[in-house]
Amino acid sequence: MIARRSLAANSFALLMSQYGLTAVNILFAIYLLRVLPITEVAVIAVFDILITFAGFSDLGLVSVMIQQAPGGFREQIDHQRSLSLIKCAMYYQSIALLIIGMAIVIFAPWISQFFLRTSDYSWAVMLFAPGAIFSIWFLFLQCAAQVTQDFYLIARWQFLAGFFRQLLAIGAYFLWGFPGYVVGIVTSAILPVLGMGWSLRKLLYNAVPAAPFWGTFLYAFPFYIRTFMRFGFLQLDQILVGALLTPGALATYSVARRLANFFATLITSFQTPLMIRMASLRNGALEGQESFTSRSLYYVVMIIVPLGVGFSVASPWLLQVYGGAKYADGWPITALLALVQVEYAIYTTFSSAVFAYGTSREVLLQDASVGLVNFVVAPVLIIVFGLYGAVWGQFLGYGLGIFISRCLLQRRMQVTLEYPSLLALGLPLLFAAGLAVIGQIVYFSLWVAPFYYLSATALFVGFAFPRLKTADRQQFMALVPARFQIVTGRIGQFLLRGGNRGCA
Repeated sequence: MIARRSLAANSFALLMSQYGLTAVNILFAIYLLRVLPITEVAVIAVFDILITFAGFSDLGLVSVMIQQAPGGFREQIDHQRSLSLIKCAMYYQSIALLIIGMAIVIFAPWISQFFLRTSDYSWAVMLFAPGAIFSIWFLFLQCAAQVTQDFYLIARWQFLAGFFRQLLAIGAYFLWGFPGYVVGIVTSAILPVLGMGWSLRKLLYNAVPAAPFWGTFLYAFPFYIRTFMRFGFLQLDQILVGALLTPGALATYSVARRLANFFATLITSFQTPLMIRMASLRNGALEGQESFTSRSLYYVVMIIVPLGVGFSVASPWLLQVYGGAKYADGWPITALLALVQVEYAIYTTFSSAVFAYGTSREVLLQDASVGLVNFVVAPVLIIVFGLYGAVWGQFLGYGLGIFISRCLLQRRMQVTLEYPSLLALGLPLLFAAGLAVIGQIVYFSLWVAPFYYLSATALFVGFAFPRLKTADRQQFMALVPARFQIVTGRIGQFLLRGGNRGCA
């Protein structure tokens, strides 16, 4: 039942799916953000907020499923236990989800007034209720597929879901305007649930009874409290901006945040298979857990830090292309949010290990440390610093989360990081970023700026690649599809010869 593919293959499948979808989303967003008024962009942001609220329906049961079910499938010893956990999560989350959906409909006028300062969009909030329900069902199906490590199925339906959303929403917008757009995104949430549910029907519908609710929920309760804490650092920033600032500020922050989240898709593509692989090692030897966790952290830092710095440096150009002139002043927010994503990637690596190997109480402690900072500190920072306060709150929260997660993990195992290998990349990265920044200061143009970024990338790769260890170069080359490995291999040899001549 479990899909046996390499970690690199799973990550690459998710990555290609997400970036194919990102390309589609960007093309449509470039058009929509130019034709929709700022208030209607804020309405779309409210839909994202409601999806987050609907996520509280998981009752912590989905986390138990992800933590414990992969081991049963991997070891081929306890399939029924794994299947029962999946059914328990599915049944009781669905009940809670329907209750939350009805609450959204009942309180639609209040929700519209709270976030948009008008009740004129109550109709949109009511329509968002079924959209939020189906969106969370789709997330559950992805979690169920993660348990069996069928990341190819996830990649396929993630892309199709995003494509359906844009196709139906844009088509309906041309026919009926903004109300049609709302109907389109709600309708598009239904199709992937039906398709992915059919693919997973043997996993979801079988003779195995669901795990007992109360016994499972008692263990899951710290995970459920953790859901609220994760809400604090994953979505509270957008809600606080909507509650404390203006709809225009919410729209600007939402656009900057969506753009930064395109970078976050890379993090998700690597972190999701990592977390599931760690969970499958839960009952394994300590040495294997230590080795896998240390190498995971090493490659996350090596990959994400340069990409995060590059995304941040290019944010003035990216935001102007993505959102247009009316959102161009928000580029510093995008730049800072990209750096927040770097911090988030490191935190997620540590927290995934604590989640996989630790107890539910330890998992709650690490996420509570991040969430409470945003619950307590972020409102004050937003009142004082406006949109920037939302970013500073996340910086503080993730920094504290990294410290606490690492302390929790160090009580169980020794996680090491190869600092000399990472520091060798620091100088090339600094020079490359400096080149792009200076170029944009001297002369900025939408048509000229990409040449700065290409030159900076070439500079970084040319100096950094020869400094990598042979094993690291081989690991990166393994990520390249076979059809391109001849070309990339020749480029790698050229860079190595250049690096050797430079050191001679």
